[in-house]
Amino acid sequence: VYRATVSAGPFSQIATGIKPVTGATTVKYKDTTVAGHTSYWYKVKSVGVDGQLSVYSSAVQANTP
Repeated sequence: VYRATVSAGPFSQIATGIKPVTGATTVKYKDTTVAGHTSYWYKVKSVGVDGQLSVYSSAVQANTP
């Protein structure tokens, strides 16, 4: 998981090794290091069976209260 405070980045890695719970088809991540009244943009990369990182996903925005 990568995060930035502006849509163009730069994006910093904030989490690694996130895996779905057994039987789940989606993965959830809760960012507990955010500041209030701030906009964040998040992207993810996946790791292939060969250990290679994918390209970034599209960015999504989240705003904290």
